[in-house]
Amino acid sequence: MEKGDVALLLEEFGIATDVSSNTVNRHLGHISSGGRRMIYVSQCKPSKSSKGHWNYDFFHTLSFDLVVEIGEAFGILVLLNYVDRQFAVLTGGDLIWVAKYSSRNKSNDGMVCDLVIERGRNGEYYLRPYDRLRPERRRVEIQG
Repeated sequence: MEKGDVALLLEEFGIATDVSSNTVNRHLGHISSGGRRMIYVSQCKPSKSSKGHWNYDFFHTLSFDLVVEIGEAFGILVLLNYVDRQFAVLTGGDLIWVAKYSSRNKSNDGMVCDLVIERGRNGEYYLRPYDRLRPERRRVEIQG
């Protein structure tokens, strides 16, 4: 998707209004929690549409520094599943959770945060750590 397409989706989905785009990932817009904020959009696809061996609805890896930047700007992170036209909006608490439970050192890339969302047996969606053996989960809303 191009940056203009992403900006239109942010408005269509009701995530933000008056969106201006810097890049395909970085946007500014008015969000419901107040004021004009940074909106970082991460486009991803579910495992059913990729070669992965996991079963997840959203997966993306971001640098730890980028997650900190979004948090410091009181921004939001939008994970956009472009295959199913679904999205998750992650705010400050979610970003802290990801930094605490799903960060790792990725050889030459340094510290990264893996954003993994999967559907639980109860039909609700959860952030889960990259390390599949860890038990921590955080409930998130999926829309679209």
